[in-house]
Amino acid sequence: MKVELLRVAFLTAICQSLCGCIFIKVTGVRVDADLAMPAPPMLPDSVRAGQFFGQMGVRLSSAEPVESDSFQWRAPRVGGDIGVQYVATRHVRILSGASVSSTPSAWLGMGTNVRNTYLAWDFDALFGATWTKVDIHGQVTGWEDESGPQRKSSLVDQGSRVLPWMQFAVRTRMRGSGPWLELRIQPGMKLGTLVDPEGEADDQSVASITSATSGGWIQEFPNGSALVVGARTVGTQLENVTGGTAQGFASWVQPF
Repeated sequence: MKVELLRVAFLTAICQSLCGCIFIKVTGVRVDADLAMPAPPMLPDSVRAGQFFGQMGVRLSSAEPVESDSFQWRAPRVGGDIGVQYVATRHVRILSGASVSSTPSAWLGMGTNVRNTYLAWDFDALFGATWTKVDIHGQVTGWEDESGPQRKSSLVDQGSRVLPWMQFAVRTRMRGSGPWLELRIQPGMKLGTLVDPEGEADDQSVASITSATSGGWIQEFPNGSALVVGARTVGTQLENVTGGTAQGFASWVQPF
């Protein structure tokens, strides 16, 4: 039995050494799209269940999200967003909104909050989509076996499409007017897939991951409105290439 097992292992090792590998390599990605990072959806402390609030803001970026020779996420330096919040209960808010820069984005979600004497904590979950223009290039490379010719052919996935995403945020601030801090992350947005027409290589998907750390000030007013200003650093990873940009933004919150 041991001799038979050794013989099988030996034959398997020989086969593996003679077999090749065909795979898809991503060589370039260009994305033209809005980088959907809305202004923090904050409300004054004096909210009541059943109220609606509108929020409108503008943001300025220091650079494009990702800039390299082969991997780029291109978006204008100026963008804007608008949102509506419905206060369902003291601790639950329904969130909706849209933003636009080079392309539009829209989202719907829910927020919860916990408050004590000094601090307010907010937790947001958004589910949205962005109109995106994608241009992905790659190569099928490798060989099926040691004696066969090496494959080296080009692949392309390009076009305009609506791409879904999820986004989560945790935020804390002083009760009333005062400073605030936020961590926001978009775990992954699938941009496209390169497919081998001969079916010899596994499909290669391309996705982006975005996160942001921000801080600023909220100023509440007696009529229930508020001014939110802040700055944040945004990091975007595109096929193992990471870019960063700084953003400044301001938004106005108004009950209606």
